[in-house]
Amino acid sequence: MDSKSPETSQPGPPAFPPMRRAPLEGAVQKVIDRVIETFGMMRPLSADETEHTREVLLDFLSKRPETDEHRAAVEGLTFLRNLKT
Repeated sequence: MDSKSPETSQPGPPAFPPMRRAPLEGAVQKVIDRVIETFGMMRPLSADETEHTREVLLDFLSKRPETDEHRAAVEGLTFLRNLKT
């Protein structure tokens, strides 16, 4: 067994990096894009609404820096659904 193997050193998916960085880290941008795309299928957004939603979502997710990508996407989508209803 290789001691440098990342599969054996960390249980579960890795947390993504802190989110208050410019430009957005790739993982954070990926989560935000995924949530916006999915949410847009449920409720169409104008360009202005999309930009505002991105800002609100970034603020929400920035309070959860230790969350993995999948969980962050689920929490972000749940947050937007509750916010926009």
